[in-house]
Amino acid sequence: MSTELDLPLSGWPIFYKNGLPYIYEDTSLFYQKNGERIVEPPSHSSLALYLLDLLTFLYQKQVCSIKLNLLLQAKILADENAAVEERRFLHIAITPDLVFIKRVQANDSTSYTLDNYNPPPNVVLEIASPHTYTEDIGRKWQVYAEAIQAHEYYVYDPHEKRLWEGPRLKAWWLTEGHYIESGCDERGWVWSEELESWLVENGANLWLYDYKGNRHLTPTEQEIFKAEQVLAQQEEFKAEQERFKAEVEKFRAEQARFKAEVEKFRAEQASVQQ
Repeated sequence: MSTELDLPLSGWPIFYKNGLPYIYEDTSLFYQKNGERIVEPPSHSSLALYLLDLLTFLYQKQVCSIKLNLLLQAKILADENAAVEERRFLHIAITPDLVFIKRVQANDSTSYTLDNYNPPPNVVLEIASPHTYTEDIGRKWQVYAEAIQAHEYYVYDPHEKRLWEGPRLKAWWLTEGHYIESGCDERGWVWSEELESWLVENGANLWLYDYKGNRHLTPTEQEIFKAEQVLAQQEEFKAEQERFKAEVEKFRAEQARFKAEVEKFRAEQASVQQ
């Protein structure tokens, strides 16, 4: 018996929304069965906001769009061999945690429809949750590859109680319309061509490094780093002052001992002369 992952997207079950035929829509993943919105753990939102802050800073001089929870919309042919007048489209709607699109001007829109004017995302990132991770590493990668055609797709597990065995970061690169899982180097680092950075897992955090191995910092982290440097310099100066003070005290003690020796010698000389 075939599963959806054994089939092309056009073979997935069809459902209708607003009168349109859909084969994938991930809104239901964000709600419980009783209709209540699922609240993500702090590690999820803090990582998403951190990466948004970092990438926005790194690419501030380039034309690009970097967004959280951007609704991506696409459509595929139900039958690629159908005549033009008989073509029917199947719709897809998916909302990744973070999206990075080059050469697209940033705007306030909450949705993005792929077409001849709107290119595929360069990077899509999902931050895995207990209620979504099977979908993130399951059906979603096929949707991102075949319909969205995101050049790079990443899924990260920031949870202390791990959701899967092995590296926290899973990575796929688009090759000839399909994803090939990306490996890591001997350090466990994964290179991103699109971000021109190493992706490095660090517990609940996902850090980025340049090709030389220097960690990219957000503006806030840079300010903290500078403040720590100033504090370290102040502490070093204070320690140097203490060392100098100790040397002075040592020198004075030596002088006192030398003076005492001189006085003793003079007293002995005076005693001998008497």
